[in-house]
Amino acid sequence: MKQRTIGKSTLKSGQIGMGCNRLTDPGNAEQVAVANAAIDLGVLHFDGADSYGNGKTEVFFGKVLKPRRKEMTL
Repeated sequence: MKQRTIGKSTLKSGQIGMGCNRLTDPGNAEQVAVANAAIDLGVLHFDGADSYGNGKTEVFFGKVLKPRRKEMTL
């Protein structure tokens, strides 16, 4: 996936992000597979607004991304 530089920094992100309104259960294998497939395809921007499950999306990604942390910029 094409990437763009974020502002004047050296950080880069893919041109496409992913809304994560329904990704709230790190014990749900399908949800984890969706997140990992997105990362495999080059998605690096995940919209986990606090209003999505009152913070559950952030907890979900904390657990899902832990083994892939070196691949991500948070």
